[in-house]
Amino acid sequence: MYCIIKIVLSIILYIISSSIIAQPANDLICNATPLTTNGVCVASTNVGATYTGSGPIDPFCWGDWSDNDVWFSFVADNDSMEISTDYSGYTLTDIEMAIYNSSDNTCTGTLTEVGCNEDAGVTYAGSIPAVTNYYSSIIVFNGNLIIGNTYFVVIDAYGTTGTFCISAGPIVHVLPTQTPNELIGSSCELATIVHPNNAPCSFDNGNVALGGTATWPNVVGTDYCGCDNETNQHFSWATFTANSNNTTITNIESVADLDFTVFSGTCSSLTCISCTSRDDGQSFNIATTIGVQYFVLVTPQSGNTFNIGTDLCITSSANCSPPLNDNCANAIPITAGTIYTTTGYCATADDALCSGSTENNIWYSWTVPAGATSANLSAFDHNCVNGVFSPGTQVSIYGAGQICATTSTCVTFANISNDNDYAISWTPIPGATYLINFDGNGGEVCTFSFTIAVEITLPIELLSFEGNCTNNNSVLRWSTASETNNDYFNIERAGNGLNYKIIGTLKGAGNSNQVLNYKWTDDVPLAGNNYYRLKQTDYDGRFEYFEPIAVKAPCDDTPYQLNLLNNPAEDKLVFQLTTADEENINIVVYDVCGKSVIIKQALVSDGNNLYTLNLNSIEKGIYFLKVETKVGFSQKKFVKQYK
Repeated sequence: MYCIIKIVLSIILYIISSSIIAQPANDLICNATPLTTNGVCVASTNVGATYTGSGPIDPFCWGDWSDNDVWFSFVADNDSMEISTDYSGYTLTDIEMAIYNSSDNTCTGTLTEVGCNEDAGVTYAGSIPAVTNYYSSIIVFNGNLIIGNTYFVVIDAYGTTGTFCISAGPIVHVLPTQTPNELIGSSCELATIVHPNNAPCSFDNGNVALGGTATWPNVVGTDYCGCDNETNQHFSWATFTANSNNTTITNIESVADLDFTVFSGTCSSLTCISCTSRDDGQSFNIATTIGVQYFVLVTPQSGNTFNIGTDLCITSSANCSPPLNDNCANAIPITAGTIYTTTGYCATADDALCSGSTENNIWYSWTVPAGATSANLSAFDHNCVNGVFSPGTQVSIYGAGQICATTSTCVTFANISNDNDYAISWTPIPGATYLINFDGNGGEVCTFSFTIAVEITLPIELLSFEGNCTNNNSVLRWSTASETNNDYFNIERAGNGLNYKIIGTLKGAGNSNQVLNYKWTDDVPLAGNNYYRLKQTDYDGRFEYFEPIAVKAPCDDTPYQLNLLNNPAEDKLVFQLTTADEENINIVVYDVCGKSVIIKQALVSDGNNLYTLNLNSIEKGIYFLKVETKVGFSQKKFVKQYK
């Protein structure tokens, strides 16, 4: 009887557990959940999923095959798409993802792996996966997909289960653009930058330069100093700026005996200081002057001409102190449009969630200017201690409003695993502050430059602003091509062109993407020249001034008017000028920076005058035509196009 009761209870418990933890319908590849390709995520779970063994091989970035995997599918409608699990509010962490192409677009066809990500943030298909230490997986295909093909996606999570959300759609995480760097160490001008200090020789401390002569075929070509004929020898160059009165150079190349020729001066005018031979592990000292730059030419000993490694270490009595911006709390503020040069030697590691593990990261912060619609961070001129074998730097951009927390939102990052120049873009929030984290990949130390460029939407795009004297009144007219958050215009006047006062206000359109025309009349102009300017003010209080115009009063009955007859223009700009008298006029064309690019004079008669201006001397772009007469001037915007 006891055995019967035990069996019955076991059956009941099995039924209860089976009903509580149901196997997901998409536990098998042939039951894969189809995804739309609109970028909208589908809430999912791998709770109750089993080890299916349905993958053709272990995904290359996972190691072992799945434990609790579930399957999805999508039909590519573009050769460039993003498959993402980067959504908050779900319980599954350490998400693994692999994507397969099927030979016949069915679940039973031969599967070929085309993308893999082991909770590494963003992976670009066909490239080395990003370093792990991120809790979601994203795979970006950049021209790798075949439109119309069915792809199968498997999701797992290191034996853990929970909820997640998955989407297939347009690319959100843009692939960083890259430009190959020059061969660091291959000339005096490209000498590897070394940072002498009293710390042990290592990447992180920045006091080593690793190189090899096999990476470029050229030879020295010159016998420096006469101590060893380097003319036909292979070589590498290093450079350092002295920070103590005595500097030590050590041969750390394990399989080569090396000659070290040390110079001061510049690459175009080198002065030989010493020529010293040292075996592996041996050092020599030189007297140095603090602040002076020195160059080191490394070649084989005894006139040998074979290829060798050229690793060296340069030490001094200076401390290896972390930089001020070693931690997030001391992030250095930067501004767009400025080029910064930096290095991370002797920095320490702290949190950096976007780009994986960190060794020696440094921090900056950037507050987005008003009106910014896009941001582009570029890092360039990398000079890394690992020379041509360098893994370079990685950069992470953290979300607006984050306060140096490990939960910071990753906006984008670049981890390209080389020393190429790179650039990444994102859409910023005006007025928000972003945190920027540079790290040496794998502990690499690089000296490099970076800058941020932004595109700013102007509050209004002013097409024209002109004035005429009619019936002894100043009639002002202006037109806008577009307006963004435009609250109102102030009309300001000055008799001398300097001391402007508000004489009127007109309400703006707020937001508009069509041409709008405005008119305002000064019924009591000053005698003589009246200078008028517009001040445009946004809803948030920001304002912008526009170039003034001049109107002379009193006037006769013939208006002064400027009209463009072909805008956009190609090789010629034709305009009509109406004046009251015969007179000499000045014709000036300005570029968008206010620089005059065309200056002409002409004689016009009273009435309508037709004038043709040759534009062959200027490039394609936006310009302003300014015509000056004895009663004032008028200005119009035009576009030069190539013929």
